Amino acid sequence: MKKILKGILILCMALVSTLAFMACGEVELKSIYVVSESDTIEISYGEDWDFNTEIKVKGKLSNGETMDIALDMCDVDAGEVNLANISNVVGKHQVEITYNSIYTTSIYIEVKRNAEKISVNTDVDVLYGKTVGIEEIGLKVEYSDGSTENITEDYEIYDLSGNKLDEIPTNVHGDNSVKIVYNGMETIFAYNVNKVISEVSVGGIYSRFVVYGNDYDYSGVTVVVKYSVGSSTYL
Repeated sequence: MKKILKGILILCMALVSTLAFMACGEVELKSIYVVSESDTIEISYGEDWDFNTEIKVKGKLSNGETMDIALDMCDVDAGEVNLANISNVVGKHQVEITYNSIYTTSIYIEVKRNAEKISVNTDVDVLYGKTVGIEEIGLKVEYSDGSTENITEDYEIYDLSGNKLDEIPTNVHGDNSVKIVYNGMETIFAYNVNKVISEVSVGGIYSRFVVYGNDYDYSGVTVVVKYSVGSSTYL
């Protein structure tokens, strides 16, 4: 009951206010607008932002002057979005404001997620001399709303001394680290460069008579496996 009475009171106040302006030298309200530098107000996801205190509405009068219009005297429609919780809904939302059931204006509230950090997948098999693409290490950015996005461009790679690199180096065996920078954020990619086989050769007896159907005698035959680190294994 109290809400109904309050609604009737607000409507009466709006009508009285409008009639008062019209009676005063026939000055009348021509339109209403939201006080803003643009038609879109940007806020951050999760920001402590209250529509009722942040939004100011004014009316344009026929004599060129303006008047303040209380937001609680207007009907506000944000569609399916709850204005009390709007900062938790990422996206661009149109809010329509109507005064005295006649005058209407609108404003867009764009809620933007904030990039909080970047990360990489450290469980990557890196082989000596093999190019490692950014897709392989899974560079991604994590946002304030809990979502993530893979990054494949606009990043930079540096060694730990601050020298910019064209790619992730794989020409040094063992433990390595590089710094990856994206949009002012950075992370360290630590990885191990594994050895690879560089050459296989056969030594010892090169020619031997073999009878069809008999097992081959490998005695005296040596297989040498050389690795990228310079070491060899004899089989």
